[in-house]
Amino acid sequence: MLQKSLPAGIWVKTFENRLDLFSVMIRGPEKTPNAGGLFLFDVKIPPTYPIQPPLCHYYSYCDDQEG
Repeated sequence: MLQKSLPAGIWVKTFENRLDLFSVMIRGPEKTPNAGGLFLFDVKIPPTYPIQPPLCHYYSYCDDQEG
């Protein structure tokens, strides 16, 4: 389902031996302040899901230098 039904610009990587973990990459949409940016997340589904929400870690790769 994740391979065929995601919108353009969103990728999900799963792990065969860890069904509770996956990585997500989202490309910033064109004509927005985030255009061309890549946003990376690691997501962990806790054993108590859906009582507790997934845990998410965002990786920021920012370069504030212009030029």
